[in-house]
Amino acid sequence: MTISTAKFRILNSYPFFGTILFNLPVKEDKTIATIGVDGESLFYNPDFWNQYNKQPIIQMGLLMHEAAHLFLKHLWRGRNCNEIIMGKLPDGSLFPVKLFNLAADYSANLLIPHSYNLPENAFIDNKYINWETERIYEDLKKSIPKMTANQIKQIAEALKKSSDGDLWKKIKNNSSEKWDRVIKQAFETAIQRGKLPDNLKRLYDESQPKEDWRNILQEFVQPFQDDYSFNPADRRFIGADFCLPDLQSGEKLDWVGIAIDTSGSINQKQISAFIGEIKGILSAYDKVKAKITFCDVKATPFIDLEEIEDLSKIEIKGGGGTSFVEPFNLVKKEDTEPLIFLYFTDLQGAFPSKSPEYPVLWIINNSNGLKSPFGKILNYKI
Repeated sequence: MTISTAKFRILNSYPFFGTILFNLPVKEDKTIATIGVDGESLFYNPDFWNQYNKQPIIQMGLLMHEAAHLFLKHLWRGRNCNEIIMGKLPDGSLFPVKLFNLAADYSANLLIPHSYNLPENAFIDNKYINWETERIYEDLKKSIPKMTANQIKQIAEALKKSSDGDLWKKIKNNSSEKWDRVIKQAFETAIQRGKLPDNLKRLYDESQPKEDWRNILQEFVQPFQDDYSFNPADRRFIGADFCLPDLQSGEKLDWVGIAIDTSGSINQKQISAFIGEIKGILSAYDKVKAKITFCDVKATPFIDLEEIEDLSKIEIKGGGGTSFVEPFNLVKKEDTEPLIFLYFTDLQGAFPSKSPEYPVLWIINNSNGLKSPFGKILNYKI
């Protein structure tokens, strides 16, 4: 079966994966061993693909596997996870196990519908259902050094039939923005056709904002009137010698400080939920001017944030201890203070010795009873 035919069949049965795949140009490439994506195109070795011509469900499974990597943002999430563990094979030689690539394969394979197959020895372990890729990564980091030579051999043989993770090195920083739009379209198409699998529906629901941010932030909202943006002409003046357009008015949030705790105590699921809430803030108003920082003990410089698409351009960093001091020091360097400062965290860290004069809202998703020395706390469930 050709890749084009496989894509059409997937689009009909699983429009979520099909929509992603139809946004991937296909390129034949005999320099790679199997199949893979680089954020721009789908590359495949025809010899690898054709060996499954009599097993079309495996061919479709392979394509959905690549679509799952794009959906789960593995190409971008893995840039800072480059650790390799050398496993000993039965003949005494060493095999380099790329931890994140292996974790990403386990994660992607669990999204593929059961009616489709993958090549023999594909990485599937029900233990990892609902695990974030980074959690799988940490688990493999502990378990692989304890594996026998025969177990390492099985991994090595399976990797030869797996997707080509080396293509991820070619990824462009801004390519994530395109896939945010494509994935949104994929969800909408699948929901509209009533063909969104339950596991994907759960992930979709988790990515949606849970809070009514218009209500929460209403005291900080300012009305605005934009002299350069017009609604259709006012009908009361149609037929007169002149016609006045209605000025477009709305609400704006200007400016808002946002900090996301990316310390070691925050998992990927929490960070994804934080990002979902920020999307809710950006979409709740006609105009939003925000500055965002990611922090553990240190804080990244503020990044301007006005559109949802801006989030896809940001590389999330962290993983260390927790201090809430630096984000507030960043504010001191600004010309004006924010209308409000939103801090997404688990509230486990060191606080500034002095409370700021502007409002602070701590957004947490636990009920561990921790309190902050200043500001208000919003507790919500993921």
